[in-house]
Amino acid sequence: MLLLCLAAAAGCDETPKSDDGDPLGGADGAAPDAAPEADAAPDPDQGAGGMGGAGGMGGAGGMGGAGGMGGAGGMGGMGGAGGQPGPSCGGDAPDARVDQVEVRMETVTIGRDGRSEEQTLELPEDAVSVTMIVLGSEEYLYVVSQFVGPDGRVFTSERPPGVTLTQIDQFITPFPGPFRSPNRSVTAATGVAGYLAPNTPSVELIPGDWTWQLQSMSERGQPGSGEVDVVIEIKRAPAPPLRGSLDLHFHFTGAHGWTAATAAGDADFQAAVGRMCEFYGAIGIGLGAFTYDDVDPEFATVDSIQGANNELHRIYASSRYDTGVSLFFVERIQGPFAGAAIGGIAGGTPGPTLLPETVRSGVVVATELDTDPRAIGHIMAHESGHFLGLFHTREITGHTDPIADTPDNAQDNLMYPTVTQGDAHLTEGQGFVLHRSPAVVTTEVER
Repeated sequence: MLLLCLAAAAGCDETPKSDDGDPLGGADGAAPDAAPEADAAPDPDQGAGGMGGAGGMGGAGGMGGAGGMGGAGGMGGMGGAGGQPGPSCGGDAPDARVDQVEVRMETVTIGRDGRSEEQTLELPEDAVSVTMIVLGSEEYLYVVSQFVGPDGRVFTSERPPGVTLTQIDQFITPFPGPFRSPNRSVTAATGVAGYLAPNTPSVELIPGDWTWQLQSMSERGQPGSGEVDVVIEIKRAPAPPLRGSLDLHFHFTGAHGWTAATAAGDADFQAAVGRMCEFYGAIGIGLGAFTYDDVDPEFATVDSIQGANNELHRIYASSRYDTGVSLFFVERIQGPFAGAAIGGIAGGTPGPTLLPETVRSGVVVATELDTDPRAIGHIMAHESGHFLGLFHTREITGHTDPIADTPDNAQDNLMYPTVTQGDAHLTEGQGFVLHRSPAVVTTEVER
């Protein structure tokens, strides 16, 4: 059994052996501000490099024209470079998308106390979700620390009502209040943060003026300050999403013998993709357009995930796609400690959806720790789940996710922090969250 992740905001953990001698992978990096390992080395350089491309993101208005993204096309799975077909997930190919993603850009100043002034966001009647992506300095961690509705309902707060913060909360994250809030908020690494609302069916997004605030600090716990860019992606649809389509962009280093030229015809690769198809198709999300690209073979082993211009950030920044999820296949991801290895790393929970060329634009999948294609497909689906907004069902600290229908210790749940070649699934509540991601094109709504 391969252990993917250990903590809600875990960085990278050592790779011990299970009772059966199989290697246990480290944390998947879904939100590396939680574990002690992350405190020691929480991806300190979330790299303003990709953010520097914010000029291009400023053109993010183009993303708002996400109608074009609806080309995510056939839920039956046709798409990809050269028109190569993807495996069917059992859904009918949609005629067209029925949602749109409205993109706004804000520049926010964070004061010397590490907090911004309260900001206001007007949500329209047909808003089904809002995603905020904070792009700032590589010196600081960022988090959406407040999100409060027009009627006073608290999604996220530094001091969530009815919650007593404990030492273990402070152990798992430098921002314990947002983490324990009804709508959880965490930071992925320095320089960038993502926030999806709602990320649980237990809260309800309503139209009107919402107030929000950012918080920032250095790795040493000192308040951060300065200007940041905030990309706001409002997913709009005439009714709650029911079915959708997700583009996948495959990037190959030569690991597992896979390349852009061979993967579409490789039985192991198609089995891995088919495994991901099973998970997502069961909750009404088909796989849309596929693309196949080669990246520099030097990334086949990711030796550095910390420090300025590390290999992990450079491989993420090579994604040029503003739809779906970019997946990078490598042989091995080296953890921050001797002997440590990692099964997979996501660019955040959520990651910077619809934003190419940032230092967190995708997920990285290691193929060497467990070479079985079903295990690789599980990692692909698990890490993509993080990127789209799902947390682990249970952390090593005992913290559970904010979704009511995910059993705490069900190891057959896709988002439990171990990978299996056997049966696993997503719940209805987890499907609710995935359908709220702007990266999932809505093709049918509830009637």
